[in-house]
Amino acid sequence: MEIRHNEEYHYYIDELAERGFYGELTLFFQKGNVESSRINEKNTKSEVRRKMEASKEQKPCRVLTAVHRPKNGGAA
Repeated sequence: MEIRHNEEYHYYIDELAERGFYGELTLFFQKGNVESSRINEKNTKSEVRRKMEASKEQKPCRVLTAVHRPKNGGAA
């Protein structure tokens, strides 16, 4: 197995541990190398609130505009 090919996943797992990740991480292997991963994070309501408050401090909210589309797709 070539550890070198999986090195980025070692850093990825370290980063998850540093930020206090709580959830599931699934690694998909092919011939000894991690080919992809899937992450399922579990958050309490207070954790989501704290993350969103921190996010609001860093960037302004985006304004979403609804666009009305004709039922016939605009064709005349």
